[in-house]
Amino acid sequence: IVEHLTDCWDAAAIMMDATKAIDADAWRWACLRVHCGPDAADAIVTELERARKLIDARSERRRQAAKKSAVFTPTKDDPILYLILDEADQVLVGRGRLVERAQQAVKYILSKGRSEGVGIIIAAQRGTLDYLGRGDVKANSYTRIVLGVAQTGEMHWALPGWDNRGIPDMSTYGEGAPGVFVLAEPRTHRTGRAFALYDTELVQGIAMDRCRPEQIGRAHV
Repeated sequence: IVEHLTDCWDAAAIMMDATKAIDADAWRWACLRVHCGPDAADAIVTELERARKLIDARSERRRQAAKKSAVFTPTKDDPILYLILDEADQVLVGRGRLVERAQQAVKYILSKGRSEGVGIIIAAQRGTLDYLGRGDVKANSYTRIVLGVAQTGEMHWALPGWDNRGIPDMSTYGEGAPGVFVLAEPRTHRTGRAFALYDTELVQGIAMDRCRPEQIGRAHV
């Protein structure tokens, strides 16, 4: 997903991971901003809140436009913004004001961001509230991607009702091949296999080839 986003002229990615984040950090050259590492939690929450303000600003700009449009149209100067939150439990789970702020911002982005060209990709080890923080994160997640899982029970947490929708069991699908996934939307799904980008030097090379200046337009607060 990151490889594809960073290759789009009308999209910008912000990488966030409050763990060691070596893999995520390798993409920094091709991202608008990167907040990675054990001390990045405050910056991540601030970025989530900044995205919320961008949603409001774009909505107001469209409302005041002479020629109103139903949804935001991305351009090179004002692209779709995707926030990529890896190891989401590091900022969405627990107690305290920082976690509360993160949960509120993520809820707003999920419910209001799509029409304003602001999306969020939330990655976690499990599809449970212990990793996602609260139920509305799952409820408002339009698309869910499940990689290989260790047990069938994990499917019920990630995709309730999967077995009645013809979705394969990702604990056995692909006979153990790495990188297999199912991408599920409310009425459809498809399976596939992602290519591996384990070599951080290779990733850095790709990212540097796509290096671009900051590109969010004047509505980016």
